Amino acid sequence: MGSLQILSDKQSQKLAENMIYIKELEDREMMLTQKVEALVVENKDAYEQISRWREACEMEVAAGKKAIKEHEELVNILKQELEKTRAASRISNSKLQLKDELVATAIAAREAAESSLQLADSRATELHKQIEELTRQLEEVEKRERINRRRLRRLCWPWRGLKFGTANNTTGVRNVTRMLPEMQALLR
Repeated sequence: MGSLQILSDKQSQKLAENMIYIKELEDREMMLTQKVEALVVENKDAYEQISRWREACEMEVAAGKKAIKEHEELVNILKQELEKTRAASRISNSKLQLKDELVATAIAAREAAESSLQLADSRATELHKQIEELTRQLEEVEKRERINRRRLRRLCWPWRGLKFGTANNTTGVRNVTRMLPEMQALLR
């Protein structure tokens, strides 16, 4: 539970850092876009100036072409940087989305674990109650069996039904063979 909290805190901190980084990238993108627009405007102005002064000064034209070439290179570099920044922004957004999904999964796993523990606790409580009830029933059955065994001995005690005499000695022996060994031992 604590490690999930630490993981969640780390991911929240990383998320905040990524949000700041994305904001910086967006600000940079906006600044670069403004620079590109400014350079495009400058480029357009340079072309117009070249048109006006072309006939008057070819050296100025050559210098202007050189400046235009440098501006175009800068524009290309800035466009490449802008595309890299956009790609980095897309990657950061996908990472943030993945981290959000991981956080949601971790929370769901924690909730499932808590639910499972609660279910196990309730099952354990139920089983404990069932064991107590079965133990109580077993004790009652054992108590009844003890009482019933005593009654049966009193009711089935062998010398009440047997007649011991010298005349019936052969029947007594025959009856002894029908008795349980414990009862035979008592008669001897």
